[in-house]
Amino acid sequence: MVNFTGNWKLEKSENFEDFLKSIDVGLLKRQAAKMISSEHHITQDGDKMAVKVVATGQKGKHQEYTVGGTFSETEVTGDTAEVSTEWDGDRIKETHKTKDFTYTLIRELQDENTMVLHLSSPKGTECKRIYKKNVKNNLMDRQRKYPRQHRHAIIYIIMNICMNCNVIIYNFGVTFNFKRNVSYIDSIVFCCIMFHLTLVIIKKKKKKKV
Repeated sequence: MVNFTGNWKLEKSENFEDFLKSIDVGLLKRQAAKMISSEHHITQDGDKMAVKVVATGQKGKHQEYTVGGTFSETEVTGDTAEVSTEWDGDRIKETHKTKDFTYTLIRELQDENTMVLHLSSPKGTECKRIYKKNVKNNLMDRQRKYPRQHRHAIIYIIMNICMNCNVIIYNFGVTFNFKRNVSYIDSIVFCCIMFHLTLVIIKKKKKKKV
């Protein structure tokens, strides 16, 4: 199952003004909407979604729902919409219904750092809203992938490696007649080099699988 968790910032829109026009949003509101920078702060737990929409100059929205269920929200036009949700493969499809119009919104991950919202109006006008994951959020994702107890275990292993690396470096120096004292700086440098080489090997293996 895909996971939309992250802080996503709007990078660009395609055909957004025409979409707003097709659902009868006035000229002034369309011009204002084009200037708004928005972010989606999403927390996903299986089918449960919490989406906080933060926009410049706007009140913003907070939605909590289970995919397959419904929720209510206020549209750009000021109308109240009943929103039904469902999975569409790895995408989440939202159908927004007001008294005057209906449109669909499909949320999908283009890649791990790109989220795209596909909007389609009743008149067939389509647009894309492309969001990029905030850099700061990558750290949050890594923390979720590696729970605290796992991180502590990794740190413990690295510390042990550093403590034992001086022995390896010392033996290496004796073998090749290096006359210098071994310090913990040597151990840390050696450990960093080995860690970097390990990452390079892992990346190469991932590329071969792809």
